[in-house]
Amino acid sequence: WGRGERTRNDGRGGTRGRPKRDFGPNGHDYNLAADAGPNTSTLSDQEIHQMLAERLECKLNRDYPTADGIQDELRNAGVAINDKRKLWRADGAMFDDSAFRKFTKSEYSIETEFADEIQQMMDDRSKAKVKRQFQEADDIRDTLLNEYDVTIHDRFAEWSVGGNFGEERSNKKRSFEKAPGSPVTENDDQIQQMLDDRDAAKKNRDFETADSLQAELKDMGVFIDQRKRQWSMGRGSAGRKSYSYTRRGAGSSSDDQEEEITRLLAKRWECKNNRKFKSADQIRDQLRDTYNVQIDDKNKEWYIVTDGYTRSPASSPVSEETEEIIHDLVEKRAVAKLQQDYDTADGIRDMLIKKIQSTC
Repeated sequence: WGRGERTRNDGRGGTRGRPKRDFGPNGHDYNLAADAGPNTSTLSDQEIHQMLAERLECKLNRDYPTADGIQDELRNAGVAINDKRKLWRADGAMFDDSAFRKFTKSEYSIETEFADEIQQMMDDRSKAKVKRQFQEADDIRDTLLNEYDVTIHDRFAEWSVGGNFGEERSNKKRSFEKAPGSPVTENDDQIQQMLDDRDAAKKNRDFETADSLQAELKDMGVFIDQRKRQWSMGRGSAGRKSYSYTRRGAGSSSDDQEEEITRLLAKRWECKNNRKFKSADQIRDQLRDTYNVQIDDKNKEWYIVTDGYTRSPASSPVSEETEEIIHDLVEKRAVAKLQQDYDTADGIRDMLIKKIQSTC
């Protein structure tokens, strides 16, 4: 049947047609927004009117999946629709309503030279949420927080550098906590107190003191994760999240080599954060081919695959024959892991466990 002759099931085995209403020459009751600019979409005005009419017809016949599909086509082509106000536009702009929320800078925000850039990122976040691209919206939120110290108050549609929205509106922040896995230092209590003092200074708009404390913490090697409200001991210039990778195992490397490995690990982590996975994989291959470095992302560890393993001094004594067999299996397991043949590596590991248990 034609698009203008849709029918629906009446629940009794037959169909009945919904009486057609006259929506005018365009076949729908949507108007072009008064402030809309020239059509910059990939559709002509005639094509937009036809699709709006088809979408309306589907909605009247309760064919909502098809109506949603047409709406997605229009959106992807650059056409925005406001169902509440019965408006459409194809000039690349979005409607400033509950679907697309325009966030503004809080009057309590710290002044920043990046205000225009932050505002653009806030608009991009709202557009991503309209398109249901929630991961992209979350990535923008994290970038704003970690790179610009911007906190977002969704309820009041405001953003603030420093997180201050006034006494009544400010989100209550919990104290910073030490991240799991961070090494214990003799300065832990001092670091925690400095972080608490920094929060208090920011709340009192004493930004000079807050910045001074942050600089001092950075010099001490403390990494601060604003979103998780956690802190951890870092490794200098290793990068804002690479601190979580710990070296394991033996294998020799010079100080210069280890510094370069650390730099590459940080660069790889940054690429992964920015979703540049191809670049991250290239760095991983470079670390493997140049330094025999194997990365364990699950456990946040890295180690150098060596040509030989040595028995731990704490190991129980075994015969020379058993030691030779174990040494051979360990070498084969190392090769399997280097080739990412983890099934073989795990099988050898199980064989080693059984072999050692049988000799104890």
